[in-house]
Amino acid sequence: MNTIEQLEWAVFELATGSEGIHARLAKAYKHHLCFIVASELPAELAPQFKSILARLGDGSKIAKLGTIKARRIAMDIHRLSCELSQGLYH
Repeated sequence: MNTIEQLEWAVFELATGSEGIHARLAKAYKHHLCFIVASELPAELAPQFKSILARLGDGSKIAKLGTIKARRIAMDIHRLSCELSQGLYH
């Protein structure tokens, strides 16, 4: 899968899972986000992705996040996916 597909599938995991936000975020990280290389993103978007990864750590920080912070990260992932897939950055 390419970077756009990985982000889109991460968003799909976040939007359609029946588990709580922490479990969905962990799934999105484990199955999709950890495979994305920041250097493959447009330079304008790489800092956003790095910020998301920093807040998730290696996935171990997810369970410790408050619900609002977890939802905010999920929204940031969605926003990043939209910006990339809509071709706002080349």
